[in-house]
Amino acid sequence: LFLLYSFLNIIFFSFFALIYYDLKKIIASSTGSQMSYIFYFLMFGFIINSFLLLVIHAFFKSLLFMIAGILIVFNHNYQDLRFLKFNFFFFVLIFFCSLCL
Repeated sequence: LFLLYSFLNIIFFSFFALIYYDLKKIIASSTGSQMSYIFYFLMFGFIINSFLLLVIHAFFKSLLFMIAGILIVFNHNYQDLRFLKFNFFFFVLIFFCSLCL
């Protein structure tokens, strides 16, 4: 039952990350998905793997939130992706951190 719940949370949070336009909501939505992966690993007894995923997720999520904060400040407090102006440096950083999540 708990395994089904974590699998549904993975699908739910991943789907909502695709339809949001708010930058911080997209980043926060991936946290729900990653926590579901951690519970999924714990259900199969992979304790070390789940702890490693938690630590890696926390590190790269903090980097991603800092980059998102800088991007929001540079774009005059706009969080909506439709109004953000990206440059190549921020795109590479966000892309790298997103791959690590």
